[in-house]
Amino acid sequence: MNATPKSVGPLDKVHLQIKAVPGKGNRQSEPVDTNAVLIYGVGSDGISPFEKMLHAKSVGDEFSLPVEPGVDGVIFCHLRHWLAHAIQMAPPYTLHVTVASVAPAPAQEVVRAMAQTTGCGGGCGCGCGDH
Repeated sequence: MNATPKSVGPLDKVHLQIKAVPGKGNRQSEPVDTNAVLIYGVGSDGISPFEKMLHAKSVGDEFSLPVEPGVDGVIFCHLRHWLAHAIQMAPPYTLHVTVASVAPAPAQEVVRAMAQTTGCGGGCGCGCGDH
């Protein structure tokens, strides 16, 4: 009997394959392929819209998300700095996201991720208050 694959839920460590394709008017012309890891559901303001799109997805599931200038903070919330670091591209772009793995996050990684959401330290405008 085949086991049901783990789907994304609270406090899971999620590995993503991300392709960011620049939109019309973007200074960058080449797509960016990267891998990124997040702990789902650790933001102090709750689940971000981006995380809601990940919810209940399993390995191999995909989705695309167009991101226009000025809305990335609303879509990614506490993950804005994380994503900006991963793709190093400003909007407009379209993200093509594939879930590469899902597993329960070790407690120490959950604590670290929660701490990072309280202050990214980068003056990135993510709302952490460190301008």
